[in-house]
Formats: sequence, structure tokens, C-alpha cells
Amino acid sequence: MKLLKNLFLIVLLACLVGGFLMWKNYQAEDGIVLTFTEEEIEARLDKEFPKQTMIEGIIPVEIKTPTIEFIPNTNRVRCGLVAEVDAFIRKYEASASLSCALHYEPSDQSIRLIDPLVEEFRTDQIPEKYRERLVLAASLLAKQFLNDQPVYQLKEEDVKDKATRYLLKSVEVDNEVLKVRLGL
Repeated sequence: MKLLKNLFLIVLLACLVGGFLMWKNYQAEDGIVLTFTEEEIEARLDKEFPKQTMIEGIIPVEIKTPTIEFIPNTNRVRCGLVAEVDAFIRKYEASASLSCALHYEPSDQSIRLIDPLVEEFRTDQIPEKYRERLVLAASLLAKQFLNDQPVYQLKEEDVKDKATRYLLKSVEVDNEVLKVRLGL
């Protein structure tokens, strides 16, 4: 009987220590850390672009694959977009520099671009009288094609516990690598 009691206490102690260690692991500051280079994010966007649309329902526009540049000390990335506008008599090219925030969407465990803001609009070919309307169109196209655009979908090997939905803890640029930290 005493042997059974001691065996029970040993098993109970092992369970308590194991439970504590598991709890400590879930409470770890690191959580899941995913790292990406600019090229890796561009490669993921390559699968979604180029995209075609129409301005005011009549002017065809093709949006080329965005280029990505990390903005240090922020949770934003800079996207360079080039659009080709077919004005029937001539094709024009315009480019814009936008910044987008990064967002973790727990419902499908993806990292997405959100909140695109036009920082700069460039074109030498389009007449100045259309510039204001084109800047507005660039802003609308950025929201249409970049807002909520997935750049990474977590895989099973990224997530330690499939039943857990992780929350975004931090996004940082470190040595030209984007680090996304997820945790509970």
C-alpha cells in the first residue's frame, strides 16, 4: 500500500512538473518567430500579379508585381507599384510608392498587407491635367489590390499547437529581415 501511495505521488509530481513546463512554454516571450526577406514576400506576391482592371469603366490598366522594401523600426513595408494605362491612342506608365502595414489574421492564420497609403506618385508621360485624378485612382487601386492581400499563410510546421490561434505580438525589421512574432 505504501508503494502504491509513493508511486501515485511520483506520478502526480511528474504531472505537475510537466504541466508547469508546458504552461511556461506557452507563456514564453518568443512564441513563434517567422522571418522573411523582401525577395520572399515579392515571390509570394508574384503569384497574385499582374492584375488588370478598368479606370472609370473604360480605361484598361495593368498593375505589375509590386516591389517590397522593409521600413526599419516600423510594422510597415514600402511597396513600389507600376501601372500601365492604355489610353487607346497611347500607353502610359505610372509608378507609385506606398506603405502598407502588416496584419496577422487569426481566422485563417495568414499575414496580410493592410492600410496602403500612397506616399509618392510618379509619371512623366501623363499630362499634368490628369494627375490629380490619377493619384486618386492610384489610391483606390492600392486599396483594391493591396489591402488585405495575404503575403504568408502559416503552415502546420509553423504552428506548434494546431488548436491554438496565435496573436501578433510584434513585427520588426532586423538586419534587413522581417521578423513576425506570434504568441498567446
